[in-house]
Amino acid sequence: MEEFTIGMTALRKNLKRSAECVQSIHKSSQSLKADEMEEVRQICLDNIKGFEELDTETLKTMKTYEELLSEYREKDLDFPETDKEIDKVIAKFAKKQNKVVTDEEYFNEVRDMIEGTKASESLEDSQIEVQQVQHSRKDPISKKDIVNPVIYQPCGHVYDRDSIREFAGKKRNIKCAMQGCSEMIILSKLVDYPDFWNNVKDPK
Repeated sequence: MEEFTIGMTALRKNLKRSAECVQSIHKSSQSLKADEMEEVRQICLDNIKGFEELDTETLKTMKTYEELLSEYREKDLDFPETDKEIDKVIAKFAKKQNKVVTDEEYFNEVRDMIEGTKASESLEDSQIEVQQVQHSRKDPISKKDIVNPVIYQPCGHVYDRDSIREFAGKKRNIKCAMQGCSEMIILSKLVDYPDFWNNVKDPK
């Protein structure tokens, strides 16, 4: 049983490494044409979904065998001998694993990283975008003056660091508050933006 658990745990770790590799592949595709990158993005998302489903099934299998063996040992029961009997017992314990706690949050974060990144933008592009859409020094959330400007490069919108982090709370990503923007902001990807003061329309 110990070897089985070690093997299944290793499988789950490898699935997460694979998810990170897929994320890196998507990141390296930023120089592709828009339609090509969209195709890569969808392939990456499909792979992440597959890894998540396999990870969930792996965890359920681990919990099933752990509970099965634990009960049989505690009650000193004879383990089934035929394949049919074994399958029946396993199926019985597997039904209890529908509410098993998975690593959904991890895979959601990887998925958000892929979905929240656009292909053709660089920091320079974002700075140009700021000049176009940031017409005052007001933070989009608090409506107060921005004190510590941070920029989300994929959409080029600027926030006050304390304001957006307080608004997000424990969330790792939120929808951009700028009207008309559908970008999902990943908090860990916000970047300090001292040049903001040179790009605002209203310096007061």
